[in-house]
Amino acid sequence: MPKISIGISAETRTGWRFLSPAILLVLAIAIIPALYTLGMSFYSWNGLSAKWTFVGLQNYRDMLGDKTLMQAIRNTAIFTLANVILKPAAALCLAYAIESVRLTWLRVTYRTIFFSTSLISAAIAAMIWSFVYEPNVGLLNRLLGSNHMWLGDRDLVLWSIFAVGFWQFLGQNALILMAGLQSVPRELYDAAEMDGARTWGMFRFVAFPHLKGFIAIVVVINIINNLKAYDLFKVMTDGGPRHASEVVATHIVKQAFEKGELGYSAAMSYALLLVTLVLVVIYLWLTEFRKEEA
Repeated sequence: MPKISIGISAETRTGWRFLSPAILLVLAIAIIPALYTLGMSFYSWNGLSAKWTFVGLQNYRDMLGDKTLMQAIRNTAIFTLANVILKPAAALCLAYAIESVRLTWLRVTYRTIFFSTSLISAAIAAMIWSFVYEPNVGLLNRLLGSNHMWLGDRDLVLWSIFAVGFWQFLGQNALILMAGLQSVPRELYDAAEMDGARTWGMFRFVAFPHLKGFIAIVVVINIINNLKAYDLFKVMTDGGPRHASEVVATHIVKQAFEKGELGYSAAMSYALLLVTLVLVVIYLWLTEFRKEEA
């Protein structure tokens, strides 16, 4: 009578052996520090003392009375909303325009030019644009014939930094959408053309329906990246003038390393993580999940 083997198969055990180094690495550099930070959010600690004072949910309550944090949340919300709406829309137009170019070498050249800006680190991009915005010898003021302080104007500083992020990552967003456009069968374009569809008609009825999943990816990337935006703001203004460009990430870092309130910073970090997860889940539910249910 043949034996019936009960348990994990040899192939499964081999698979787990190959996965175990990656799992240990993720545990070491992501999961364990994240749990450590979560525990820290319930304590008051300055980062140097051996004494940890348990405060429970007080760090989370303190956020409600932090006026600078409220300003940072407002700035982060405006910055993220502008990026989520304007950048994917512009990237979609750019992607369609580039993919409409007939000559292959010219199409590849355009892709390379627009994508190359995203290869620059955010800190370097911030330094370059700080010189562009410089009030006395900056390129922008020279072109406009003015001496406006773009990064010193409370009404314009947030939009000035937005323009830098828009310039840097527009090509990256467009490249994702170009991949979506290339997945559309050529036969659909030919059929639409035979039916008399012009450029707008082919985009609306042929290309766009195939791009919804790719647009969702672009929007989610923008939500995540812009809610935790730090480099551009730190290098260009460090939150100034008078917190006009303060965002949640810069406020968290200042509280942790300038004021020594690591417990409070940990609490703000987890609040930001929770908000990010909620927004991403809501967006995916409204777009992808509901589409599958229908």
